[in-house]
Amino acid sequence: IAAGVGCRRLMAMLGHDLPMLHRPALVIKTAPVAPILTHILVGDMGEVRQLPCGALVMPVVPGHQEDDSESVGDLEAEAAAALSRLQALLSDVPLTLAEAVLAERPMPGDGLPAVGSVAEGAYLAVMHSGITLGAVMGELVADEILMGETNHTQAMLSPYRPGRAF
Repeated sequence: IAAGVGCRRLMAMLGHDLPMLHRPALVIKTAPVAPILTHILVGDMGEVRQLPCGALVMPVVPGHQEDDSESVGDLEAEAAAALSRLQALLSDVPLTLAEAVLAERPMPGDGLPAVGSVAEGAYLAVMHSGITLGAVMGELVADEILMGETNHTQAMLSPYRPGRAF
């Protein structure tokens, strides 16, 4: 079960409660531009990455990983401010806002990942930020599903088991 904020509903179908925090986020996407970024760029203005189509994507709140807001302010003003920060960083690249999307960040009740077996044949992996943790978690989850719990997976994942009290 790796369905972001949908994990709570899927866990309920298995008879388990999965407390999740309400953490909305606004993400802006620009119109496509020529290739300029090959990595995720992180700075005071926030973090930005370029999609294969050329669009730049950036969360509106700098430091959104630590953001514990339960609401988003004026969507239009927040999106314009984020585009302005991005434009200041990339002053030689003309940027146009293509869209601003309201998203829900998948955060278990204590803000930490929830990873592990939850029922016979069911394994849960839910966390924020998946883009940051995805590679290492994917490897650990695959190892554990294929080989069972090992000393390595236990050492890495024990603080994040779904059975903990949220």
